[in-house]
This record gives sequence, structure tokens and C-alpha cells, in this order.
Amino acid sequence: MPKLLFVCTANRFRSPLAAHYFQNKINGIDRLFSLTISSAGTWTKDRQPATREAEQIAKETGFLLAGHQSREVTESILMESNLILVMESGHKEAISSEFPAVAGRIRLLSNATIGVAFDIPDPYSTPEPPERIAKEIFKLLDQGFESIVDLVFQMSENRPSE
Repeated sequence: MPKLLFVCTANRFRSPLAAHYFQNKINGIDRLFSLTISSAGTWTKDRQPATREAEQIAKETGFLLAGHQSREVTESILMESNLILVMESGHKEAISSEFPAVAGRIRLLSNATIGVAFDIPDPYSTPEPPERIAKEIFKLLDQGFESIVDLVFQMSENRPSE
């Protein structure tokens, strides 16, 4: 079963929005019934809710984050994931350094979707409005939908049994 993991810093805004938005896109597509989507965060505490801004943006977009609880990236979460999409190059570097066995599964979201590497800023460390950041995430996921699907299934098929 292919598994896709979205990662951001706190797992309270970018990665839960990305995961739930992508899940919403695949619902009802029979060929994707086996794809599992989740999210996690670097440098976070477990069981924190999504931010109010994330919940509001999700609601306005047509899905809910009300039940979301943050979780910290762990070796077991990473090892079970076929494709790990991160929001910032710093996430890729940190995870690759701490968990080298999964380094080949990590992609920067922007690079995996449109082939251009750039960071999706954290709304709490930039003056950019959260709504604009969310729209950028959704746009990338829309533009790169097939690329992500193809990549996660390809990586699932090419992964040796563990």
C-alpha cells in the first residue's frame, strides 16, 4: 500500500493542510483507493490541534481539520512512508541527516510538483499571510497532482521488502 507523508515544522498548518487537501482530491478516485496520506512535523509536540487559521482555510476550501492532532516525525513514521514531501529545504536536510535511510524518499514539495525548488514559508516566521501560503500549497498540489501520484506509486513499487 503506497504511503505519502507531508512534513512541515509544527504539523499544525502547512502539512495538515496539504495532507487533507490531497486526501480530498483523491477521494472517489478508484485507482487511488490504496494510497494512504498523512502528515507529521519536525520540532513539534504531539497532539496539538491545527491552528485556527488552518482550520478556517480548510473549512473555506471544503474540508475539515477539526480532528487533526500534530505528531512528531519519528523513524517509524518515516520508514513506513514511500514518499516524504517537505515544505522547506531545511526539513529535507534535517531529516536526511538524522534518518539517512529515508533520504532517497524525501522531496521538496515545490520540486516534486512543478520542478522548481523553493521553500513554502512558515506563516509564523514570515509576514506573508497564511491564506496566501495555503493557496500556494493548494496550487502546487493541483498542478503536480499526477506527478505526486506517479512518484509515490513508483517509489512504492521500487521499494525492497523490509
